[in-house]
Amino acid sequence: MRLAPRLALLLVLLTSLGLLLLGCGRPRGGSSGSGGTGDDDDSVSDDDDAANDDDDDVNPGQDSDGDGLSNSDEADLGTDPNNVDSDGDGYEDGWEVDEGTDPTDADDRIYTGGWPYNPDKDSMNNPGFSGLAQTGQAMPRFIGLDQYGDEVDLFDFAAAGVPMVIDVGAEWCPPCMDLAAWLSGANNGFIDSSGNPIREAVWAGDIVWVSVLIEDYSGGPANLAALQRWHDSYDTPNVPVVADNNYQVASFFGAEGIPSLSYISSNFTIDVVNDTNGTLNGVMSDL
Repeated sequence: MRLAPRLALLLVLLTSLGLLLLGCGRPRGGSSGSGGTGDDDDSVSDDDDAANDDDDDVNPGQDSDGDGLSNSDEADLGTDPNNVDSDGDGYEDGWEVDEGTDPTDADDRIYTGGWPYNPDKDSMNNPGFSGLAQTGQAMPRFIGLDQYGDEVDLFDFAAAGVPMVIDVGAEWCPPCMDLAAWLSGANNGFIDSSGNPIREAVWAGDIVWVSVLIEDYSGGPANLAALQRWHDSYDTPNVPVVADNNYQVASFFGAEGIPSLSYISSNFTIDVVNDTNGTLNGVMSDL
């Protein structure tokens, strides 16, 4: 019995459609949303989950750069979890958070002058300012205002790992001015050219030199204005100008005549007390 032409055509179309559906089935082994190799969301090579994806590689609980901040903390702060100093200001991100400065802003740093920072300073031996300084004893902890208005902790300079010169002077003192001028680069004869390697070592950061002012030009206690005037007159790389307006440092070193130089070793013990020539000779022997 022959089918009507229209019915025969319909059967052909239905048969073709069935074959087409069989040909478009899901590949063997694939599954929807469960990690099949052809699925974009869950593929091993997918950007969201790939082993080489930057976001997925950072474990939030880890501290990838060792700066004391977890990767999760760094994400919240906007710092780089793979860079200890995200803003490049010389201070680690964790240090800045501890000191309340912004680790993403190079202009907001622990010390405006860029002085060293020692995160372990609280564990250092601090004998205090009692009696007169003696060679071989530990340098006491001193905190004073610097030329930028920052409170500077001299124990931070222990992080530099180099010796320190304590230079006690006053704004009204002509020999103190001559010494400061020589240190800043003047060849004024206060120290002859044989001593020039000393100031060059200071400029390079191989020796820490701290100018401690006890009084301003009128004989009053050294204040921020005096420190700034001194710095403007004798701007020397790497040299903080610190106020000792309670004569704590000056009295400890017995600095009755100024300028008075004392020398502190790299391990923060006192090598020379109130002896300018002895201090300069000590610096030269360490260079």
